[in-house]
Amino acid sequence: MPGREAMLVQRGPKVSVPDPEVRFVWPRIELAESEVEALAWRAARVGYLGCADSKALLSISGRPPSAGFDTAKQWQPLSDGAATGGCVLINVGSQTHLDAALRAHSLSDPRDQRRARQRRTRCWYRPPNVAEPVRGSGGNCVWLQFSDSLPAGAAVKVAYSLKAALMRRWADHESTDPPWWVSGHGTPESRDFQLARFLVLPAVGRRHSDGRLHGACVWIPDAAEAEEGAMIAALARTLGEFHVPGLGDVGTTETDLHSRRRRWAATPIRWATPARQWVTAIPALSDRHGFPSRADVVRWGVQAGLPPVDDESVQVSRRRLLVGGVELRSHQMARPKHRSTRGFAHVRFALAEPVLGPVAIGAGRSYGLGLCAPDEQPCSDS
Repeated sequence: MPGREAMLVQRGPKVSVPDPEVRFVWPRIELAESEVEALAWRAARVGYLGCADSKALLSISGRPPSAGFDTAKQWQPLSDGAATGGCVLINVGSQTHLDAALRAHSLSDPRDQRRARQRRTRCWYRPPNVAEPVRGSGGNCVWLQFSDSLPAGAAVKVAYSLKAALMRRWADHESTDPPWWVSGHGTPESRDFQLARFLVLPAVGRRHSDGRLHGACVWIPDAAEAEEGAMIAALARTLGEFHVPGLGDVGTTETDLHSRRRRWAATPIRWATPARQWVTAIPALSDRHGFPSRADVVRWGVQAGLPPVDDESVQVSRRRLLVGGVELRSHQMARPKHRSTRGFAHVRFALAEPVLGPVAIGAGRSYGLGLCAPDEQPCSDS
């Protein structure tokens, strides 16, 4: 065809693993020798992986190698809800997926074959060179996703309404008053003053983030009794919906990481990634009057139970420091029927060591104020 010879042809990149030998181990599967032999014959017929440049030699054995396995090269699957910082997401199959593929292959109509395809289960793996974080922010979390996104200016109102709905449900199921770490009343002197946190989750950190609220995280402190904590978690998961004055009823469902309709801002992957540098997505409320200072941020870290805050790394700003960060006015920083005259600001800071989120600092942690996201700037220690 005319002009085709003038086109520039560039070879694409080639990607290869650092170690030419990769092993997959299934220690809990028991196969007969005939089954292992049949699988070995099938593996020998695989000559490449996806394209002609990715040549491979596959072999299957029913016994471990005589030299054993090198633990320094083993990839560990993560448990559900674990932080995924530095990890790799891999599509894995199962017997269900294999049966579905065989059924689809037997269909004569190609359109029926495409309809019969199922999404594979996805699993996170931690590479051997990524160390597990040595410290977490404490507490247990229940992650919820809203049926519709809510305006960012109603962050405190939504958090307050969510707490009120859980306390009403507690009263419907229990004859006793809600625990002190939920209501905030009657805190024992011998306990750390860490209350439950109702963190609303805005869409921040991406190019087109607008700060709208996509979900919530109910953070249950470690000081909670096991039975009471499990009860609050169960009530949060089965809440269904709650009413927000001025916004109406808001539907909630527990966040499903494998659902196509999940929202990134409502997943633990967004907020619970281990990091040393953090930046507020929602302004932090000061425990004193006046505009917050660096010393105030250092004190907030101690109050929140975090590792020491590096004073030199603290940045305090009246405007948001993160794309889509929520900017609130004074009347929006207060709970309904309350007034707030204390200072507030967006802050960026670095901790002495990495921690697992979610992280919230400041005086309004119980209502989602001071919610922090892992900083976009890379950190070698995280």
